[in-house]
Amino acid sequence: MQNKGNEKYKDTIFRYLFSDQKNFVQLYYDLTGQMLNADELTFYDTESIVVKQLKNDVAFKTKDNRLIIMVEHQSTLNENMPLRFLLYYAELLKLYITQNQLNIFAKRAIRIPTPEFFVVYNGEEPLQHKEMYLKANLGEEDEFINMKVKIMDITYKHLPEEVKQRKDVLDGYSYLMDRIKFYYKIKKLLLEEAIQKAIEDTMEKGYLMEYLKRKEFVTMITKVLTIEEEIDLIRLEEREEGREEGREEGREEGREEGVILARKEDIIENLNEIEPVTAEVLKIINKQSDIDTLKKWVKLSNKVSSLEEFKTNIE
Repeated sequence: MQNKGNEKYKDTIFRYLFSDQKNFVQLYYDLTGQMLNADELTFYDTESIVVKQLKNDVAFKTKDNRLIIMVEHQSTLNENMPLRFLLYYAELLKLYITQNQLNIFAKRAIRIPTPEFFVVYNGEEPLQHKEMYLKANLGEEDEFINMKVKIMDITYKHLPEEVKQRKDVLDGYSYLMDRIKFYYKIKKLLLEEAIQKAIEDTMEKGYLMEYLKRKEFVTMITKVLTIEEEIDLIRLEEREEGREEGREEGREEGREEGVILARKEDIIENLNEIEPVTAEVLKIINKQSDIDTLKKWVKLSNKVSSLEEFKTNIE
């Protein structure tokens, strides 16, 4: 089943590349050493999943009824990843049961896909763990429920040499992101300049040639990373404000700041699913600090069909 959603803007770079069966098969092999059959994979379009924390996800079901879920993570990992995967898996099961018209009230046990959970880590801080367990959330080992999440480091400097020698999509993607970070964070170039230089380096290496010749792919890289940059700025500003408020007014304001930040991220994510969020709209959202207003905007962002409609209804 070929994914037809690759050209949608809301797909991240990771989803764009690895929701293709052949690329996913190679990624799975690079990370686990096990080869899958691309013709026996069914892509799970997760747009309808309401657990939005795992937006950089790719999910495939195998012929032998395994459900492999991979999520890219570029920031510091938190220990709630197993819990987030559990919620996500529950939503995927609802989708699976509905699609296959299964009766959970039937007398005989119905067969559900066996999950495999992976975090594909592309962040800057060293990994502290290669596995995470739900027991961290439960407080102790529980005989009734537990689960494991495997964490795979795909930063370019940590890729095995045999993966680099294959020059496949994972190698190219890892190299591209590494060069963008180099030019943007170390050389301090403007983001668009950093992306352009990184693309030139990547093509010179012969990586991702099929994709970097596509205008829509290059445009998507710029737009996705620009929005991520804006979100990072929002987080930074909110943290700085939160520190000041925390010093002056105590912990309650710190908790409120976290709610404000979460609502802003929800709004941006909802709107980004409609069309690329403009700098103008990002500034409007960033300036708003009233929790009740932001809650209304979250609901509104789920209903509107365009940025213009959103702007009109909040003015």
